[in-house]
Amino acid sequence: MKLLHRLLSLHLRGPWRPGTNNPVLLIAQVIILWTAAQRGMDYINLPAGQLREPAGTAALRGIEADVSLTALGLAFLVPAGVAFFGLATGWSKPLALGHMFVGASYLVLGITFLRDSPIDSWALATLGCLLLVAAAVLLVANLRKLPDIIALPLGVVSMLLGGWLAARGLGYGYRTGNGFLGGAALHFVFGFGTQILARRDARLRREEEEDFQALGLSG
Repeated sequence: MKLLHRLLSLHLRGPWRPGTNNPVLLIAQVIILWTAAQRGMDYINLPAGQLREPAGTAALRGIEADVSLTALGLAFLVPAGVAFFGLATGWSKPLALGHMFVGASYLVLGITFLRDSPIDSWALATLGCLLLVAAAVLLVANLRKLPDIIALPLGVVSMLLGGWLAARGLGYGYRTGNGFLGGAALHFVFGFGTQILARRDARLRREEEEDFQALGLSG
């Protein structure tokens, strides 16, 4: 009975519950982790040495054609499982690490896919990407020296022009690699963001304990 009581009272959840008060972020993390896990299972289930997908629509490219599909599948499946564990138990470290390792896998895929895609003009592609970065700064950052009435129109123009130039420079066949890079950035944001929020939560808890202790001593 004592053993049963200990098992029932065992504390399995972490001190920080990511997404508890924000269901939108919680659902978003579940979806992107599930997508990564499904990609891993798809690589594992794909017959070894097969150069085309079962539908016969697209040949394997980039790192897909260079490494074992089982190893590539595990590179997505294992960190996604670690992140799911952290998300379910409230432990921020496995959640952050899982996101970052999935992001690294997407990053390698994206780089190798773009490597194998012909680039029409590196100059146009680079200029377009720089304009897109500038658009993000103009639209999101609150620049004190630049009024919003100027920053927002400039941001929209930079976004449209940057997207057009990047598409012209990259040419045909960049869509998949670009999507992988976007997925990598999203997982990195969730990974580093989880670490930052966890540290802030720990600091707030510590400050509250110090305040209570100070009140106890003064009383």
